[in-house]
Amino acid sequence: MVWPWLSCLLLPALMVSVAANVAPTFLPNMSAVNLPEDLPVGAEVFWLIAQDQDNDPLTYEISGSYAYFFNVTPNTGEVKLANPLDYETLYWFAINIFVNDGHNTPVQNEMLVIVEDRNDNAPIFQKTDFSTSISETLPVGSLLLSVLAKDKDTGSGGAVVYSIEKVIPSTDSSEYLFRILPNGSIILNGSLSYNNKSAFYQLELKACDSGGRYNNSFVVQCSSPVFVSISVIDKPDLDPQFVREFYSASVAEDAPQGTSVLKVEAMDGDRGINDPVIYSISNSTRPGWFDIGPDGVIRVNGSLDREQLLEEDEEVQVQVTATEMHPNVYGQEAKVSIWVTLRVTDVNDHKPEFYNCSLPTCTFTPQEAQVNFTGYVDEHASTHIPIDDLTMVVYDPDKGSNGTFLLSLGGPDVEAFSVSPERAVGSVDVQVLVRAPSLVDYETQTVMLVQVVATDSVSRSSSVALVTIHLRDINDHRPTFPHNLYNLSVFEHSAVGYVVTNGIRASDPDTGEGGRITYSLLPGNGADIFAVDPDSGTVTVRNSELLDREKQAVYYLTLLATDGGNLSSSTMLQIVVLDINDNKPVVSGSYNIFVQEEEGNVSVTIQAHDDDQPGTNHSLLHFSLLSSPNSHNFSVDPDKGILRNLGPLDREAINPTLGGRIVLTVRVSDCGEPALWTDVNVTITVEDINDNLPIFNQSSYSFSVRERDPGSLPITIEDVNDNAPYFLPENKTFVIIPELVIPNQQVASVQARDDDSGNNGAILFSILQVDFIAKDGAMIPFRGFFRVSTSLEASVFIGNIELVTNLDSTLQGTYQVTVKAQDRSSEGPAQEAKITLNLFTVDQSYRVRLQFSMSKEEVGANTEEIKAALVQATRTTVYIVNIQDIESTARARGRSYLDAYFVFSNGSALTIDQLSVTIRNDEDSLTKLLQLGLVVLGSQDVQESELPDTLRNTIIGLGVALLLVIVIMTTVLVCTQKSYHRKLRAMKASKEARKTAAGVMPPVSAIPGTNVYNTERANPVLNLPTKDLGFESQSSSSDLDHISLNSLDDNSVDLENSRQEIKKEPLHSLMGPDPEPLNRVLSEMKAGTHGQQKEELAFTNPGLNTTDL
Repeated sequence: MVWPWLSCLLLPALMVSVAANVAPTFLPNMSAVNLPEDLPVGAEVFWLIAQDQDNDPLTYEISGSYAYFFNVTPNTGEVKLANPLDYETLYWFAINIFVNDGHNTPVQNEMLVIVEDRNDNAPIFQKTDFSTSISETLPVGSLLLSVLAKDKDTGSGGAVVYSIEKVIPSTDSSEYLFRILPNGSIILNGSLSYNNKSAFYQLELKACDSGGRYNNSFVVQCSSPVFVSISVIDKPDLDPQFVREFYSASVAEDAPQGTSVLKVEAMDGDRGINDPVIYSISNSTRPGWFDIGPDGVIRVNGSLDREQLLEEDEEVQVQVTATEMHPNVYGQEAKVSIWVTLRVTDVNDHKPEFYNCSLPTCTFTPQEAQVNFTGYVDEHASTHIPIDDLTMVVYDPDKGSNGTFLLSLGGPDVEAFSVSPERAVGSVDVQVLVRAPSLVDYETQTVMLVQVVATDSVSRSSSVALVTIHLRDINDHRPTFPHNLYNLSVFEHSAVGYVVTNGIRASDPDTGEGGRITYSLLPGNGADIFAVDPDSGTVTVRNSELLDREKQAVYYLTLLATDGGNLSSSTMLQIVVLDINDNKPVVSGSYNIFVQEEEGNVSVTIQAHDDDQPGTNHSLLHFSLLSSPNSHNFSVDPDKGILRNLGPLDREAINPTLGGRIVLTVRVSDCGEPALWTDVNVTITVEDINDNLPIFNQSSYSFSVRERDPGSLPITIEDVNDNAPYFLPENKTFVIIPELVIPNQQVASVQARDDDSGNNGAILFSILQVDFIAKDGAMIPFRGFFRVSTSLEASVFIGNIELVTNLDSTLQGTYQVTVKAQDRSSEGPAQEAKITLNLFTVDQSYRVRLQFSMSKEEVGANTEEIKAALVQATRTTVYIVNIQDIESTARARGRSYLDAYFVFSNGSALTIDQLSVTIRNDEDSLTKLLQLGLVVLGSQDVQESELPDTLRNTIIGLGVALLLVIVIMTTVLVCTQKSYHRKLRAMKASKEARKTAAGVMPPVSAIPGTNVYNTERANPVLNLPTKDLGFESQSSSSDLDHISLNSLDDNSVDLENSRQEIKKEPLHSLMGPDPEPLNRVLSEMKAGTHGQQKEELAFTNPGLNTTDL
């Protein structure tokens, strides 16, 4: 009975347990997913997500026929792409997704996968071979052909756009000749022409989609190009054309009928059709004389008579018409006409002949006829220069055109000459002229041959004369060296006359005096040491003593080769002075060594040097110890010169008389053959130590000591000034450029030592004297130009020689500075040493100016490149003085200039001529300098001399202009003054006329045409008959009858009264315009003073105006 109850209790519990575990469910959005087709394999595409109320662990899975596209992580539900998607192949599909919680049956759901399109396909032309043929008359806008390209993509990625990428042939007219429509139709966009444009075209087409997203970016896909071939078909739309623009021919008047005179030729303008052409004579100035055949040949058709054509210049004009056999595209005849000139000539029975004579003295006899001529000419003569000593006349006895002949040249040297004249009638003097001077070269050939050909212009018969031309050599070549630089060597102190080299030769292809070469050395350092044979160019030693390698190891000489015509070129000789063993080793200092006996060791290095060439046996030193009483206790390193003791030193073993001093002799020798040596003593003082019991030499000693003195007596060894200072050798050459050095600037230096100690070894430098040795040998003493300062560095005293004041940049020569080194002796006389330095000067004459086409800023920026190119070309040290812009008023080719000096290590410098030759000989450097803007090489003096000339010309011009202004102003002033005086005299005459007494009749008749009554001082005024002019009678006793009414005689004017009357004149009368004086007087006389009516005889004569006087 218990089990039934137990079952009843367990069954509900079991049911409760089963009902509590619920199966998982997918989220609602797990029914569909959109995926782009360009997802890469392995990319995360989506997650499978399910919900489980029991929170049981879930596992996921995918199945179905398309499950191979994905990989799922069972535990997480992450789904990754396993195979690529392709919208064009499968744009959607379904998969089964499962989720399992481990307790319930797996839950299944169907998921729809939608593939989104991406622009992953380029358009593809459906056909790749396109060709068509079109007529050249096809109208613009016509359809030629259509192309089609398809794109598998959708949307904008599948919308195809066509384009014409290239048109072949590529010309301006063909670029837009064709156009393609959006639907792929190609239409004609311009006119065609088979003959004038092209008969064939090839179009390169491309199809692109409108773009779309692909791999997360906007991409436009384009097809591979395809080509369309278009052939143009020619149409008969052009008239025929004659192959020549002008036709003319000559025919003898006795030519028989049927004689061919001239062939004309016309071709169809349509090259693709080439229709046959029919010829005809459509017009003629002499009908019936000529006809033309189908082949275009004009033939004689009747008898010809030249005499009938005298008024027509012996010519017949024939119009030839060429007509195509078929009509043109417009149904019309295609034809063209041309006028042909046919000259009827006289019978020609002579040909031109050559004669050796001169017009007009030629008789043209058989004796003067000649076919061989000779002449002479200088090589490279200018163009149109005639051949000398050539008397040639060509004569043709025919008349008119039969006597016309052409002259031309032939033969092997025809390119070098020309003939004048080229055409003549009857007879003419013939000249053979130089045509190409470069070909007339004596060095190439001394004799040249040409043939003068005289050709009859009608019959074309000709005569030939041979002219032998002998060339005269001129000096047109400068000597040239095979190399720009020769590396030579010579042993120092070689004997005078020793041949340094005899293998340097300059060549000059000229002959005679122009080819004779003279050799010389340009002045400079080394010119006094070496000499050159002027004829052979052999370089020899001139001064054996000065040829010292230790003074100068390398010489740079300029060897100049000059021909007899004063043309020259140069080359550089680099002479390396080879060393000989001529210098003994020099030991520096003295050697006094103090060492304690027994315990002390000797280790001292013998300082020595050899001035011979380093690195050779001549300067390789060997040290040895000469035998002496104590030398067995010491050794010396044979290579390093280190002196050492072989064992302990015992002062008591040394000869007592030596005071503990050991004197060893070390021999310093070089390894030359024969070897040279120097011995030096090394004094070793062995200091005593208390290693022996004292021994009194005597039994008792007595001495006195002051009270309170210390019990010990110190002993001090004081240095004695027993060594003189000595200068250390320096292989330097000191060069001064006066223009560049400034006061307080160091120009040279010396080094010295003193083996003493303390003040005895302290050195003070001073300048004893300064002499200037000019190039002509003159010696000039200088004082106060240089000073020397003393400094100490590593136990070596250095004397820096500085400039005190500016130097004269025009002096040419060498400063010899004598420097004294003196120690500061504590006791006794001071020791001293002297040395003389040569300071070579480079004066201002070696200053060179280089003009550049750039501004000074650009030149300054390129200074290092310019300097490097100049150093490469000249192998000198380049000192740049300044860089400046050139003034715009100066006549120069450049915009800026650079002044510089070019100095060799031996103190010599390059002149402008040497620099020019050197740079031109180095093509690489010259090309580099030209690229850097170099335009002109010149000296400063020459270029600066142009500025004073310009200023002088400007001042002269201004002076002339000022003089002209002064002359013009003076002339104007004089004319103005004369005009003023003229008007003033006229006014005075007017006033005097008004003084005439009214109503007074003259006792006698007036002289006709005057205003007085006698011939004395009568002035003609109006040229009237003898009548009363209305003037009042004048008193016979009055002087008024002498006064002319219009007088200009200053002697007849009362100046005092005139001045008073002028003062009484109101201001406005002076300011206003004055009436003409004579008219004014006549008008006043007409009115009269007594009111009487008089005969109207006064009038105005416009031709008489005293104001104009």
